[in-house]
Amino acid sequence: MLNNYLKIYLTRTTMTNEIKVGIIGSGGIAKVHAIAYSKINFVKIVAVSDVIKERAETLAKAFNARAYTSYEKMIKENDLEIVSVCTPPFTHRDIVLDVIKSNINIICEKPLALNSREAKEMVGEAERRGLYFGVDFQNRLLPQHIKAKELLSEGAIGKLIQARFRVGYDILEAVPPSAPMREWLFDKSKSGGGVLMDIGSHWIDLSRMFVGSEAESVSAEISKNIENIEVEDNAMVLIRFKNSVHALVDVSWTQQNGQWPVELYGDQGTILCNFGEQTIVLYTKNKKYSKDGKLKVITPSLPEIGEPHEYLIGLFVNSIVNKTQPPVTGYDGYKAQEIIDAAYKSASEKVKVVI
Repeated sequence: MLNNYLKIYLTRTTMTNEIKVGIIGSGGIAKVHAIAYSKINFVKIVAVSDVIKERAETLAKAFNARAYTSYEKMIKENDLEIVSVCTPPFTHRDIVLDVIKSNINIICEKPLALNSREAKEMVGEAERRGLYFGVDFQNRLLPQHIKAKELLSEGAIGKLIQARFRVGYDILEAVPPSAPMREWLFDKSKSGGGVLMDIGSHWIDLSRMFVGSEAESVSAEISKNIENIEVEDNAMVLIRFKNSVHALVDVSWTQQNGQWPVELYGDQGTILCNFGEQTIVLYTKNKKYSKDGKLKVITPSLPEIGEPHEYLIGLFVNSIVNKTQPPVTGYDGYKAQEIIDAAYKSASEKVKVVI
């Protein structure tokens, strides 16, 4: 199903004019975006900008594009249809609004903004102008998550009652002192927060996707264990959704050999993802899968989609070509940010926050 969709946009040649792309920011994630665009034969990266000239020139040279130190100049001098924003969170609001006001479609890195107020402003401006606005929550498109969502939608575990999402790793090992991210990651004024904003935004987005509802209330606890940083490095967030499903999102920057499990518990079974490598196991009493109604264990096959960032960006381009909704929207980024804001408020005031 999804494999065929992937092939459609990769093989388009004469069905659309060339789409010109600009990239703002030239760090590691910008290169990931650039590689994704370069694999679509009707897309051309024409310009790259970064406040550090050498970074912009290096990325631009690799993809035969023009380099800029001013994204405003880049937008003005090039007839762009899509811009990728690959800069730190504190820059997102101003850059995204400038791009949108230039009537250019946009895909932005996560977290979408420093807070939900900024995110709502960005989403509203894009909607008023009728532009396509995506967020790079690529973990939705991991093969096991795609399959789990498909099984859930088919009723494989019956009615969803509870969900758990955990992700963690050693941030000091993952982001060494020489990494450009260190310039802003632990600075709250630039990052908006710690582990909740960083990897937490991904897993909170997954909770919305799987539960299929909006948050009603949030309770959270956060802590800081790493010396010499000013943001939280561990957080647990309990979300009650409007459809009465409870979800626990547990994120950590201090886990050694951390796991990234997704657990979905229904009244007829359980779906477990990511225990170890990219895996999925279905436990079900549903008679579609278990004729005698007894608990059956199934290991479903996974779709072959390739690198998830590339897949998401390809689908985003395809949504513009075919005038369909992007796979992850600016609104999704805003609603994830709304839950994060509520989690910080809950942890600070030690109360349950109703959204």
